[in-house]
Amino acid sequence: MPGDIFYTEVDLNLKEELNARGRSGFNRTQKSLNFMLDKVANVQLAAYDGSDRNTIIADSVIGPITTTKDVDTGAIKSFIKQSFLPNSYLNPQKRTANIVTNIDLTSFQIEKKEGTLDVSVSGEATRVTSSAQNVSQRIPPVITACSMTISDNSQAALNKAEIQILIPNADVDLDTIEKIYFRPGRLIQLRIVHPNSAVITGQSLTSESVLPSFNQMKQENSDLKLETINKINELHFEGVITSFEFSYEQDASVSATIFTTGISNVYTDLTMLINDQPFLTSSLGHSYVNGDINKKSIISGSADSKKQKKSQRNTLYDSLANEVFDLIGIKEEKKNSAKFVGSMYSKLGNANEKENSDRYIAVTDSFDSETNSDRIYYVSLAYLIDFINRTIISNNKTIDSAKIICNDILCKSNYYEHLVSSDPRSILLFGKNTQTYGEEIFGNKLLPETPLLKTFLEKTQTENYSYPSRILISLQCIQSILDNIDPIEEVTDSKQEIQSGVQIKHFLRRVSDKISTATGRAIDMKLICHPNDTTMSSLLFYDANFAGAANKQQEVVPFSVPMFANHENGTIVREFSIKAKLPGSAKSLAFVLNDGTDVSEAKIAPFLQFMYQDDLTSANTAIKDMIKDHAEKHIKYLEELNNNKIELSNRPYDTTLQGKLKAALIKYIQYPKERIEESVLLGSPQFPYEVTFTIDGVAGFRYGDVLTFEGIPQRYRNNTVFSIKDIQHNVDTSGMWTTKISCIMRPKLWAEKK
Repeated sequence: MPGDIFYTEVDLNLKEELNARGRSGFNRTQKSLNFMLDKVANVQLAAYDGSDRNTIIADSVIGPITTTKDVDTGAIKSFIKQSFLPNSYLNPQKRTANIVTNIDLTSFQIEKKEGTLDVSVSGEATRVTSSAQNVSQRIPPVITACSMTISDNSQAALNKAEIQILIPNADVDLDTIEKIYFRPGRLIQLRIVHPNSAVITGQSLTSESVLPSFNQMKQENSDLKLETINKINELHFEGVITSFEFSYEQDASVSATIFTTGISNVYTDLTMLINDQPFLTSSLGHSYVNGDINKKSIISGSADSKKQKKSQRNTLYDSLANEVFDLIGIKEEKKNSAKFVGSMYSKLGNANEKENSDRYIAVTDSFDSETNSDRIYYVSLAYLIDFINRTIISNNKTIDSAKIICNDILCKSNYYEHLVSSDPRSILLFGKNTQTYGEEIFGNKLLPETPLLKTFLEKTQTENYSYPSRILISLQCIQSILDNIDPIEEVTDSKQEIQSGVQIKHFLRRVSDKISTATGRAIDMKLICHPNDTTMSSLLFYDANFAGAANKQQEVVPFSVPMFANHENGTIVREFSIKAKLPGSAKSLAFVLNDGTDVSEAKIAPFLQFMYQDDLTSANTAIKDMIKDHAEKHIKYLEELNNNKIELSNRPYDTTLQGKLKAALIKYIQYPKERIEESVLLGSPQFPYEVTFTIDGVAGFRYGDVLTFEGIPQRYRNNTVFSIKDIQHNVDTSGMWTTKISCIMRPKLWAEKK
């Protein structure tokens, strides 16, 4: 499938289904009528027993969806129409329930041990129960509405779901609901399903859009199931209950709302404290020793205690440093030994195995100088993430198989030919080009390349990538991050989260900041959930600036969403809006767009310059000037970059020179290619224009899918496309499922223009 996570083509079968829906009002075939009449959705909620998500609590299922199975294979063929709202829950039969009214403690006996202060307790507590009759003939609990939001996590948005439950008979059912669902930390499964008759084409999503990423994710997450991601009429959500609320209505029924967050958005709240005992994670990120009935926090005491905080933060560093030195086979006092310079060490054994090839340790000096004999110890970013998985996340008992993924199979970045690190002592990009500063090579003894270490930049005949998992981070840099990070300065939800100390998300945010600063903002690592991972137990540490290789982007064909009656496929859009949120600098420049001003378009903010230009191939003088200006700036800033590289090689410890190189890198990243269209293709910037539209409920859209709209102004259609950043599904009391999609504007590639 063309494209990448943040710039992808809509599934071909989904396109066909949406076009068929748009035409259904015209052709009125039987399948079209079935879609219009049968598109009543049902919602099923179930709670898991434990953290492995293999066993569902029998009494927890609300809104059962009845299916028929193939006699020969046992595979699900279709959904029974009667299992959908409003027929699924109307059950007039009498029901009874056993209600616990009290706990009898009278059987406990206390015996003192003679001559000691110890006592022994014998006996057992018993439950006092009574039978509650459904005399009023009220129905069982039913889901009245729900919403599910799948977002681009790089935009600081979370995957969430909200379920509204009506409990008509509180006497019979409230205790059961309370026991199961009024429990923050409980893992749940939510499904929204349309009957198969609501899919006009009768197809599932294509293998081309699902299988490649599925096969890659399956290597890291064995719980991922294909049948949960390839349906057009079915949605799956796996989450953890974070809060709830309930109220009593005038008719004595109870209305409850369950709030959940996607599983992968929760476990990064774990503290960075290394603990030998398995621990549980609360909804607020607080961590507890497994089996501690008093729920005493692992990290306790005042958040203002600097000594305590430093001790907590250094726990990770000490464990990592000890592992590194143990693997190298040296003692702390011998770590400057010259024989270790230029050495590589593989943590996971056979370095020729591709999945392990980016997890390693490197030892080198700075520039090749007789007077500079200090040693720098690095770990690759993939190694650091793997260490966090092994020592912290694997001990969590709330979410089984939780993992952060950062490898050179799933995670890539843009290819900038002249990119180096402005602070190679902290962040090193391995490779001859990326280690060369003028005539000097930083960490020269790591070259020539060893089989254990792959270069940061990799160029082939068809594709050019850089690989963030191969970035080398020094132990000194990691220690500095942990010593200086302050959870009070981070975005926190509560005082409890502050008291729990430095969390994984705080630490990785600072690691990302270090990488971004060192690379002139070329790389922006974010924790995101893969759009095809319905289990939501894995997170990718992924470059949010990467929208795919240039050749892959040019293969992406935007989907023209059917809207307005004059579209060849009719319309599927219920609501539509477009708005611009201009930054302050752009607002002040917006007044200079008239021809009568003396400010040229080339001086306007980059996205305005792009938005308000005509065809780049035209002979218009202003456009020629813009192309000329871009080419001249590319040459100018590339020369400045090379000069600053030379200066830093002479004084690698000079923070002023590091700052100058950083500034030069930022300018170079803005003008990386001589031709403006190639620069835009490489960076694929986002413009502050947003589109929001609502259609009938459908599964299969992913954030990053690229769309166009025929009904918007011609200039937008000529120059831009819209990539999905947020998908919200809602089911109301009548069973009407709608999908609301939010998109961000990106430049259209010139190869796509006609």
